[in-house]
Amino acid sequence: MRFFGDKGLIRRHLGCIDRILDCFDRHVDESGLTAGLGGMNTMDRYWSFIDWTPEWNETSGVPDAYRSGPLTAENLLYIMGLQASARLCDYIGRHDTAEEYLTRAKAVQAAVLASCRGENGMLTDGPSVEKYSQHVQVFAVLTDTVSAEEGREALLRTLEEPSKYAQSSVSFMYYLFRALEKTDLYEWSDQYWDIWRGMLRDHLTT
Repeated sequence: MRFFGDKGLIRRHLGCIDRILDCFDRHVDESGLTAGLGGMNTMDRYWSFIDWTPEWNETSGVPDAYRSGPLTAENLLYIMGLQASARLCDYIGRHDTAEEYLTRAKAVQAAVLASCRGENGMLTDGPSVEKYSQHVQVFAVLTDTVSAEEGREALLRTLEEPSKYAQSSVSFMYYLFRALEKTDLYEWSDQYWDIWRGMLRDHLTT
């Protein structure tokens, strides 16, 4: 859509997109959050992988808040999927489906804000779990689940006090950089580029 405007490709794959989103929708619980969809890759049907951050090594890249219930990051990813799918539908003229997707996204956003707000005002990794990650703040910014001002403040806290929040690894940097760009914090990205500078020094040029 963004690079070639291929509407035929979108139409062929919308059915698959709808089935994936329906899987998340069928796991929405009474709180309005998706729950019980996945977990660790060795123990559950689906792997709720978010990032290879050291804080989640024991749970194979899954926020350990999953042990207590829904994952905020997984719900925010569902919101992101709904929003992107709505743009696809609008592009090919399926406006009713786009509206349905956005309505579902707004409902999950409301549930996240109602259930996943921590004592410090930031979004937690799960309902009633006082654990925080940079990842959740990033997804909250990218999905407009929080206001630009609130998102900027929360993201800045994860940058200034990295020991208090699970940090992004290289596999998550794309999302982090987009959130930094969106919140006018992109100058902070320079420290993270050292990962790639090191790769170049080691002749990893792919």
